[in-house]
Amino acid sequence: RNVIKVDGQVSSQYVTALLIGAPLLRNRSTSTQIQVSNLISAPYVNMTITLLEEFGVHVTTEQWAQHHVFTVHQQAYTSPLTFTVEPDASSASYFLAAGTIRGCGPISIDGLSKGSPRHPPLQGDIDFIRILDLMGGNVRWNEGRVTVFPCEGKLKGIHANLNHIPDAAMTVAALATRANSPTTIEGIGSWRVKECDRIEAMASELSKIGARVEVGSDWIRIHPVNAEVRKSIQSSSKTSNSVRISTYKDHRIAMSLAILSLGEEGIEMEIEDPGCVAKTFPEFFRELDRLTIRDAR
Repeated sequence: RNVIKVDGQVSSQYVTALLIGAPLLRNRSTSTQIQVSNLISAPYVNMTITLLEEFGVHVTTEQWAQHHVFTVHQQAYTSPLTFTVEPDASSASYFLAAGTIRGCGPISIDGLSKGSPRHPPLQGDIDFIRILDLMGGNVRWNEGRVTVFPCEGKLKGIHANLNHIPDAAMTVAALATRANSPTTIEGIGSWRVKECDRIEAMASELSKIGARVEVGSDWIRIHPVNAEVRKSIQSSSKTSNSVRISTYKDHRIAMSLAILSLGEEGIEMEIEDPGCVAKTFPEFFRELDRLTIRDAR
């Protein structure tokens, strides 16, 4: 048996890469055991295992205290012949969040599945929709489609550990500026080792639009922006009424903050280096523009 040990507290991507690569090892006569300590973003690993099974590779999972143990058995990949790829729930999060915004929603996304008690959803970031519901978004599921309607009144501040959906958690942080009370997001230490230190970057950029932000080693607390502060921030901009947003060459900072330009409380902003979104969503601003056009109508 091949045994690989890895610390999973920085990123689950290492674990995903090892799982995908294990069936391709030259010595396929033995199984490969991957022992992971302090695993974060577990839904991404679960998605990988589900897909491996679809392609003929069996993986068994055990948990020992703080360790997850994945055993990839000695099988080669086989094609399922037909496979349907779901829309990306992480990219959908920005537009689902926009659906909660007065003057912007409702917004529907086709092709996402919420799963069932026996068959959980393939993508962990589907749980972002549950978070929207907790914040007061009006969420409705129909066959193969989820629709988010604007909330009645203000969004609600929440206190949540979003260790399992760190990417979508950035969208929660942006929405928190429009809530009726502070929002605390915990379990996001991995933000500090992404494209940039996302905890410090989000704190800096959200403060530009008038939010008071507190941070810790693996948490961030965002206090809502009231109308007077927002108006004051925009009127004090030196060259125009736009707030200049730095992206730190990070696609998710650009996309999560851009949704704050939408709706009745939308903030006019100038986003530096918008091309950084090409990493995951090259057409993001074109799609966002469609919402802006609809909003203007």
